[in-house]
Amino acid sequence: MIGICVLLAALGSDAVRTSSVVGGLEIPKAREALQAGSHPDGLEMFLNTSRSGIAMAIDQSDAPPPVAGGPNIPVMMQGRLREDIASYIITMKDRKNMVSENFRMMGIEYEDSMFEALGPDNVDMDSIRNSHQCKKKCEIMTNGELGCELSHVAILRDFLSKEFRYCMVFEDDARVNPAVLDFFLNSGDKDLKSTLARLADTHNEWEWHQLNLGACIGTCNYRKYVNVSLPEQVKMAAKTFSYCTVAYMVSRKGAELILEEVENKGLQVADHGIRREKSFKHVSLEPRLFDQDGGHSTAIHEGNGLSMPQYVEPCMSPDIIGKVGHR
Repeated sequence: MIGICVLLAALGSDAVRTSSVVGGLEIPKAREALQAGSHPDGLEMFLNTSRSGIAMAIDQSDAPPPVAGGPNIPVMMQGRLREDIASYIITMKDRKNMVSENFRMMGIEYEDSMFEALGPDNVDMDSIRNSHQCKKKCEIMTNGELGCELSHVAILRDFLSKEFRYCMVFEDDARVNPAVLDFFLNSGDKDLKSTLARLADTHNEWEWHQLNLGACIGTCNYRKYVNVSLPEQVKMAAKTFSYCTVAYMVSRKGAELILEEVENKGLQVADHGIRREKSFKHVSLEPRLFDQDGGHSTAIHEGNGLSMPQYVEPCMSPDIIGKVGHR
């Protein structure tokens, strides 16, 4: 099965994908919105000791020391898209300048949202594998898969320690699809941030646990659409059994269920587990709002990114596929 995460990436282009042409079509509103940028209000540091960072990912009593001779466990910084929406960007220390530019271009506040990914460079992975939360599945995970899961778990724990209703998580190679964004801008949204706020508010219409905004490798065999207020060309789909964690939103209940599973069943690949179960209300935006930058190698599989379709078979109309650039 496929789990995709950019954490621990060692290779890849630092080029910023700013094209506003998709499927041969000019996307003027999306281009204008993406170039507007934003300016963060400041920084909010939550974790500030070498032990507390990893303690957010596993039980605090199990927190291992940092790698001998290596840097401290990273500081987590949490921004906000709205008063009730926390935002986090998972990245690597040597990619922060590139990430800042990419997210500025998308109009997403970034400086107070960056979380330095957990991995072999800053965590003793063997100590984690010997912890009580690393059960059978964790033992066979690669360092990339384990670091990815640890980082997402740490963010969900931090989110639940605060008063936000929703949590928006980005991996640092997330790129907004300008054609999909334009669907929202043409329906009245001001910019990408207002679109994300609008998507969070769909929870008031249908109480999803996790909303995947960058879904890949799903299926439409059992797909069911959820009745929520969206632009005509965009749908919210349940039972697509999609993968990828490049951009997603989670409710408080969703975060609680994921962390409950980690406690009971141990760490596992970030887009596996309860997210695959029928009782977990996992929905995907169709077409997805975010692609994964094809210029970067991921922690788990090289050569993913834009080559990863949303569905394994053509599930969307030819017109939509032509506009967004993938099936």
